[in-house]
Order: sequence, then structure tokens, then C-alpha cells
Amino acid sequence: MGEHRVENLSYEGPMWCWCRGTLDCDIDGTHYRFEPFWESGGSITCDSDGNYYAIEGDWMLNKNYIPKGITVEMAEAVIDAMNDQIPKGCCGGCI
Repeated sequence: MGEHRVENLSYEGPMWCWCRGTLDCDIDGTHYRFEPFWESGGSITCDSDGNYYAIEGDWMLNKNYIPKGITVEMAEAVIDAMNDQIPKGCCGGCI
């Protein structure tokens, strides 16, 4: 797998649905704007008292939604950069 340079990440999304945001970034010097091809690795859990909590988790690639024009390797590099620079999901908006 080749190395791809992912820079200038900017992520915007609603607080109640952070996992469905929009990502702007440069890959190998070309600017892209992406709708989600990622998923939150976070989850919702419930304790024995019936209280629900959001658990944050790493961003994960959903290969079914990789946009045309980028390779799996490019998408994987974007996910790695997101995990380094973008606050993790899950925000708890699904509760």
C-alpha cells in the first residue's frame, strides 16, 4: 500500500449527529470535500439502572461508500488522519 499525504483536515457536523459530518481535506495536494464514507467506532451502552451513555471510538472506513475518484488506500489514509485529528464519535445523539 502506498503512502498518501492527507493534510488540512476540517470537519463540520451537527452536535447531535457528529458521525454524519462533512470533511474537507487535501490528499496528495488535491482538495476534496467528502460526505461520510466513515462510521463512528463508538457505541451506545446502558447500565443496570437504565441510564444510557455514549462511548467514543475510532473512525472506521465503510468501503461501500468510498467516493468515486479515490482509492481504498486514499480512503484509509483519510481515516487514519481523522483518527489523529478529528474528535471521535459517538456523540450520543442517537440516544
